[in-house]
Amino acid sequence: MTTTDAHWGTLHEAVSILAGACDYAYERDGAGFSSADAGIGHFIAEVPLAEWILEYVLTSQKLVRKYRRQLTGHPALDLINHKFVPATDTMTDEDIEAVYIGAREVARRGGEVHRARTRIAAGSSVHVDGTTVALSFPYDEELIEESRAIPGRSYDRETKANHYPLTSLSAVIAFADRHGIRVDDETRTLATAVDANPRAYADPNVTVDGKAFKIVCPFVDGLAPALRTLNGNKATWDGPSRSHRLSLTCDRGAFAALLGKFDLVADDDVVTLLGLTAVEPHVTLDGSALLIAATSGINDAVYDLRGSNRVTTVNGALRIGTHVAPAELLAHFTTAGLRLGDGVAEALANEIDTQARNRASATAETGTAVAVPGLGVDLFPHQHPAVQHIVDHRRLILADDMGLGKTITALASVAAADSFPVVIACKPDLISNWHKESARALPGRKIYTAAGMTARDIPADAEIVIIGFTALAALAERRTRTAADRYTWVEKIVEFGPQAFIVDEGHLGKNETAARSQAMAKIGPAVAAVDGLVLDLSGTPLVNRPRELAQQLVMLGYLAEEGETATDAHLFGEFGGFLYRYCGPVKNDHGTTFKGHSNLAELHDRLKAWGLYIRRDESALDLPPFSIRMLELDPALLDPDVMEEYREAEANVLAYILGSIQKEAKAKGAEPTAEMARAVISAQKAVHLVKQNHLRQILGRAKLPAVKALVAEQVSAGEKVMIAAHHADVVGEYADSFGGLTIRGGQSAAEKDDDKLAFQTAPLTDAPVITVSIGAGGVGHTLTAARIGVQAELCWTPGELKQMAKRIHRIGQDRPVDYIVPVVPNSNDTLMWAMLGGKQLVLDAVIDGVELSEDRDEEDGAVAIAMAMAQTALANA
Repeated sequence: MTTTDAHWGTLHEAVSILAGACDYAYERDGAGFSSADAGIGHFIAEVPLAEWILEYVLTSQKLVRKYRRQLTGHPALDLINHKFVPATDTMTDEDIEAVYIGAREVARRGGEVHRARTRIAAGSSVHVDGTTVALSFPYDEELIEESRAIPGRSYDRETKANHYPLTSLSAVIAFADRHGIRVDDETRTLATAVDANPRAYADPNVTVDGKAFKIVCPFVDGLAPALRTLNGNKATWDGPSRSHRLSLTCDRGAFAALLGKFDLVADDDVVTLLGLTAVEPHVTLDGSALLIAATSGINDAVYDLRGSNRVTTVNGALRIGTHVAPAELLAHFTTAGLRLGDGVAEALANEIDTQARNRASATAETGTAVAVPGLGVDLFPHQHPAVQHIVDHRRLILADDMGLGKTITALASVAAADSFPVVIACKPDLISNWHKESARALPGRKIYTAAGMTARDIPADAEIVIIGFTALAALAERRTRTAADRYTWVEKIVEFGPQAFIVDEGHLGKNETAARSQAMAKIGPAVAAVDGLVLDLSGTPLVNRPRELAQQLVMLGYLAEEGETATDAHLFGEFGGFLYRYCGPVKNDHGTTFKGHSNLAELHDRLKAWGLYIRRDESALDLPPFSIRMLELDPALLDPDVMEEYREAEANVLAYILGSIQKEAKAKGAEPTAEMARAVISAQKAVHLVKQNHLRQILGRAKLPAVKALVAEQVSAGEKVMIAAHHADVVGEYADSFGGLTIRGGQSAAEKDDDKLAFQTAPLTDAPVITVSIGAGGVGHTLTAARIGVQAELCWTPGELKQMAKRIHRIGQDRPVDYIVPVVPNSNDTLMWAMLGGKQLVLDAVIDGVELSEDRDEEDGAVAIAMAMAQTALANA
């Protein structure tokens, strides 16, 4: 056994000890895991050591560190700071933390899949789909015979499921209970309703067919003789159609009596001819939703149009919001000749008109001027329609392109709606910027900064409250042992009663498991509940894939939190529905992933049509031309020693990738395939992220002389330049070479402001260049003194790339902007550039409605690049 194997075994033993003492936090007894860690901890303890992967090791290391007091004397404590991740010496703290976060996510998903497999081990299910009941179970001759005895059975060979009418629901549930098949409470409640009024759920078996009544039903003793009597003593049975046919000229009164005697169900046309009752409409209003009768004949169309929304049933009728595709629904109603109840046509017509206005307003660059009391600045023309849209719709994503003045638009909207007090959440290093902009835009308003990890009462006279994300996510002590996480400042903010909530760079709240995201999701709905303004400000609401939008919609109150049932206010329905509809679900051996994209045109249109989204690009301000371009560097200008180091590291990575794939192929006794390579690489995602970042860091150093020469050439031509880089040593090297002006981690807000001011105002000779760290300077900063930008190190997402470029292309820029991305040929740089281009297409489809030709799974950046390297390795093997 190697030392590494022994270390893994030590951690496995330690986690198993914790799991053995853990009761899933049922009691707060200080034993085992907390409720947040219980699922993950139990899962990785249950996985045999032989099946552990690096992600489980890293997660267990964190758990041992967290629960070290319960493991006094255990050798696992000696591994708390052990470097299980390669190349940590070349990684930033952010890189290392990202690896651990990714590892925990892998372990969490693994636990979910494990529990899901346990729940569905029987392979059986009962669910209601529209007007039918579906029952499925593994092949068993006795069960099949028993299921055939339930009335109305039909078998779908494709889905291998039994289907029954709703009137047989109670019999299906009884079958399920006998055989231990789970039935949810909602289905049992529906069965009770069906039993109370079965005729309301029964499909009509008496219809009009040409010049005859058509009766289709199982054999009923006495029915055939009764029909013969009504038919002049002539038989009514028609063999080819397997039905009885009775002339429309029969004694209708006697036929009506016969319907009641034999409990036959007539459709609307029969009811009309026999004059039995007043004809009921097919479609009626139910608040902000439609109820569509089960007999409408358009059930499939309703399900096709629902998007991410769940279609529920009320007394057998389908229920769907009027906001869901109103024009298409009305067209189906008209084509099917459905009777519409009072107000239905008007409600749909109003919704169609409203959505048309919303689509236009979402991108409007001009509009009627809005009077904003107490505003201390002048609005640009494009900001007036945005303010009006916000006042009208209250909760939305303000996704104007970077540099179009979202800060002022948001503050002006608060003033126009008189929605004070307002709470503003932002990155900690942007608090001072928001304070200055608030004082400038809303002079005289009292501003309070909520600072620190321990909350205090907010002054009652505060009108603008600014809080950083770190403080917002600060946890409070639990009041009881089993209580959920509480956020100390969130409670004070909700108690304070804001009428508006602004989240700056709202895409930073995209991760539903992150503390700041959960804190935002508690404040947003609370403000929405009093009809306040909730604004998500982000020029890149997606930086990678559509899933990142889900938690932002939760914060806005338009999507139910994961695990919660949607209400009418949740226009996009439930969390799971959103993932399955728009996030490219892909099933694999480990469950379902949502890393891709699907139905993006529908998603983009519904965001605009429902008034949840405003998006204008730089054309709204008539900004000068802007381009991002790749520049392939001359290999002769690269640092030769560092490039030698890179090629050696690259070869090691290629060998590692090839070895992992060949090992898997040997274990399976098969030739390596692309699918096999993808599975192997995806399972080692955290490892590949580390390896790719290591290569990226080396390339960053290798490019130093070439990029310095490029920047020096621009400066000598009279241009100021902004350099963007990631790794601290690279950022420092550029800063030291060009005057020392920077925006990077470790600087105070005042130091950043001083360096920005110097770059913006000092002459070229004194302030030629500013070097910006991608993590610390990508948002909230204006550096328009430069029209030339150089992205010295590539980033992982197109959103980050564009955020950096837009630091120099925004309000105040009056010259064409050239943003240069130097790339080392035949290296990981070229692979990353191609990966960024593919991801940008997905973002454009959601944000700007650009057509995307196909739905596909969107791999993580590190996986995509490792796959490209795998193809090279396999080709050269």
